[in-house]
Amino acid sequence: MEKCKFCLEDKSSLQISHIIPKFVYNWMKKTATTGRMRDGRNVNQPAQDGYKTRLLCSSCENDFSAYESYFANFVFMPLTKNDGFISHEEINWQKFNMFILSLLWRATYIMANTKETNKEYYESEIEEFNKCANAIKKAFKHKESLPFKTFFVPLNKHSYQSGVIDIEDYVYFERSIAINLRVDDENNQASTLYIKLPYILIVCELLNFKSNNWQGLELNKEENFNSPDSKVPNHVESYLKYNCTSCYEIASEIPDSQVDKIMKMASKKTSLENGTATAILKNRNRKKYSS
Repeated sequence: MEKCKFCLEDKSSLQISHIIPKFVYNWMKKTATTGRMRDGRNVNQPAQDGYKTRLLCSSCENDFSAYESYFANFVFMPLTKNDGFISHEEINWQKFNMFILSLLWRATYIMANTKETNKEYYESEIEEFNKCANAIKKAFKHKESLPFKTFFVPLNKHSYQSGVIDIEDYVYFERSIAINLRVDDENNQASTLYIKLPYILIVCELLNFKSNNWQGLELNKEENFNSPDSKVPNHVESYLKYNCTSCYEIASEIPDSQVDKIMKMASKKTSLENGTATAILKNRNRKKYSS
């Protein structure tokens, strides 16, 4: 018997669950010029799939999947087909937020309870993160509002040009995936969960945030979500710049011969779909970002 990490019931077996939903990895592979992903830990090693683990029973997996399907079909795919843009008026916010809750729970639970990720945290911090995961779980089970301030940052040309963010890098915007749970020792141990998907950064402020300088973009406040004055605060800008620079460092490990091969493969296509080559070309057509 195995205990489901969400419902905590003993089950004969658990599902092998993705933390970042599988539809994201499927899209990444489908739109990759080579048909493969690259592992950020070893950029020259092809990756067939994203991180997954025995996490949920079939019942809980099905509960999550219903909202994943909504988000995939009505949010994620429109974003990828419209260069990172989506009509917010058409979003079903209840289903949208339920998906966000499921994603926040998986990410928070895994970051707090996996040896690969929790070794940099103190025991007291892990305990607090698990309390946060339980609060998120409660909200999901009762279909309540997000229990922590959570922000949805579109990563696209418009966000850069309108001043929402201060970086413009389309390889990072469109071709990177990451989960990070950061503790700011200089800011009262403020803890922020970052979930980076193609075209999207989800930011959840879990612990010890007394004030911030967010303008717009907050979920649970849909009326202000698409405010023309939206702006991310400094700690999020720093995160974006750091990770964008890290992407450049990782990309620099790809041999020039491989980059040339990607571009030659792309040039043989009758049209460039959204993908690695398209993102590279977008970067070539704008002023190179410098940190």
